[in-house]
Amino acid sequence: MTIPSLLAVLATLNFAQTSGVPAQTGGAQKTSEIAAVPAPTPSDNAMRIAKSLAGEELVRATTTRIVRDQMPKALANEPNFQKMEQAFPGIGKEFLSVVEPIAVAAAIKHLPIYQANVAAFFDRRMSPSEVSATADFYSSPAGRHMMALAASGMNFDGMLKRQLETGGKADVLPSEIASLAMATAMPTVKQLDPSELKALMTFAVSPAGVKLNQMRGEIAALAAAESSRSDPAAEAQIAEAVQTLVKRRVSAEAKK
Repeated sequence: MTIPSLLAVLATLNFAQTSGVPAQTGGAQKTSEIAAVPAPTPSDNAMRIAKSLAGEELVRATTTRIVRDQMPKALANEPNFQKMEQAFPGIGKEFLSVVEPIAVAAAIKHLPIYQANVAAFFDRRMSPSEVSATADFYSSPAGRHMMALAASGMNFDGMLKRQLETGGKADVLPSEIASLAMATAMPTVKQLDPSELKALMTFAVSPAGVKLNQMRGEIAALAAAESSRSDPAAEAQIAEAVQTLVKRRVSAEAKK
């Protein structure tokens, strides 16, 4: 699992519900099928969408927030970490300080490929005019503010808990992505000012907004595939850093 890539869930937010447009999940491709589709050179507008949904600044800030604010709660309820914390008080905080820069670097490293895949997906599923309209909305002040609010309000506690329980071996499911998006949507909409809400509702009932709503299931599958991607290099870095941390703490305890 790559925690930062869960940002892709933002694209599945069903904001169309605020305008009375019925939700349509459509037939989603299997995760393995989406991941296997080679990404052609995307259009400029499709890349604008991808960079709005998963831009470097947004990914960096959200990854940092997850590690600093949400992972401590998840680790506090994990039996093995509870034992480690009892044996070496404060080691959990030190562990997260080690993980954070590695996680952020890994997220940024993979962004160009992921953005290209997202852009290719939008080119594949939308007409050029729909892609352009979607890009215009997400790059507008209202769209950017909505994305920032959604990113700051996303709660990954449930996903982190399941990953800890399975040692990070469980794939992230499209249903998890969709549930997380829905839980984030309404609180985000409530924070928009009247002009932003008007812009959102106008987009939601447009041909591009209706098409995006129909694509939610496929977007969730695409996000799940990326979120389940392993990163052996980052995992090895974390393992080495943690071993060094534990050795240092054991040595310090032995000298007392």
